[in-house]
Amino acid sequence: KMRLDYESQVIEAVAAELPATKWLGVPRGSPLLKETNVAFLSGGRAAGLFYSYYRHEYYQFNSISRIGDRTLAKSET
Repeated sequence: KMRLDYESQVIEAVAAELPATKWLGVPRGSPLLKETNVAFLSGGRAAGLFYSYYRHEYYQFNSISRIGDRTLAKSET
């Protein structure tokens, strides 16, 4: 039995390439949002990698964060 512990998520703007152009019905080079998620097990080992592509005009980002006893890490970009 595997226990998923957390997931990292990155959302970035990219130029559309195949096969996303076919899936989303947009010309090559059109602006898209690419979401990359990595799911991690409780020991820190990666368990899944997922990519999603969105047309920017149909995308809305919503987030709920639990604070409680979790430690927050500062991201330096």
